[in-house]
Amino acid sequence: MIGNVVGYFAAVLTSLAYIPQAAKLYKTRRKEDISIGMFTLMSVGIFLWFIYRIMIWSIPVMAANFVTFFLSIYIFI
Repeated sequence: MIGNVVGYFAAVLTSLAYIPQAAKLYKTRRKEDISIGMFTLMSVGIFLWFIYRIMIWSIPVMAANFVTFFLSIYIFI
């Protein structure tokens, strides 16, 4: 039970971490300050974590990876 609480808390924090960058990008429409290499590696890593979590069926981490992957794709586009 405590493991799920920690998992959900970590999921919320890591997902929220992308929101300031996405919001700034939405306001300024400037992508020049974003490291494409970093976001590419991070997005691929998040996607692979999502696949791994599906394989072991960890709902807190699956949810976090889905939201974070969506936000990173938004930042790329």
